[in-house]
Amino acid sequence: MQYETLKLRRQKETDDRPDVIYALLKDYIINGTNIPGERLNIVELADVLKVSLTPVREALIRLTSERLVTSVPNKGFFLKSPLLEELLQLHELATVVLGTCAGKQPQASIRGQMQAWKQQFETMSGQTARLGTDTDLTGTMEALWLAIAALGGNLEFREIIQNFNDRTHFITILEVDDPEIREALSSHLTRLLDAMIEGGSTRDAVHEIFALKTSALPRLVMESLARSFGIAHASGRPFQAASLRPKVA
Repeated sequence: MQYETLKLRRQKETDDRPDVIYALLKDYIINGTNIPGERLNIVELADVLKVSLTPVREALIRLTSERLVTSVPNKGFFLKSPLLEELLQLHELATVVLGTCAGKQPQASIRGQMQAWKQQFETMSGQTARLGTDTDLTGTMEALWLAIAALGGNLEFREIIQNFNDRTHFITILEVDDPEIREALSSHLTRLLDAMIEGGSTRDAVHEIFALKTSALPRLVMESLARSFGIAHASGRPFQAASLRPKVA
């Protein structure tokens, strides 16, 4: 594996607490240019992070419970492979949670933030997204889902959506990177925010958005695999294509 981005993050964050090591590894797994199916070498990671093996192992166990990492007995930890069936189930669950929470009346402070997000969606419609930044459409969408989940007043709802954001982050990047999908999402998201700010059918708006996202999943999973193959080929790293083939129930 390549650890350049992890090394850079570690240089900025020198705290050795387990939660910090977990956060560094989680960010590296979600945002790094890694290859699905690659083995996560605990010794190498501990060396990069300048910590003992224990906090690294504990962080990987935690990430396994969040379904971001796969644990294979007697073999170790591996980056999760994208499975279409699993992603469809995640989107179905998110649709139910967000559809339920979106009907709650947001407070004035939240409405102000939603108005700003609406303007951002309108501005970015038809533009090229600035991938990998905190101000791009990817980050805004994920922040919106969390804000809607928080309206439900249930911590479990927020945890479900945070996990959804983490496990589908690579798909959201591809959605934003596709001009046609980005244009459609921007329009749908603007209508959702209008409904939440001014009153309207928020549940229908959520279902329209996730119907669009779900319909694009098969193609985007294959595109993700193609990009991973390109990264593997360019860096001379192995790519286990057979084990990464999307599965449908």
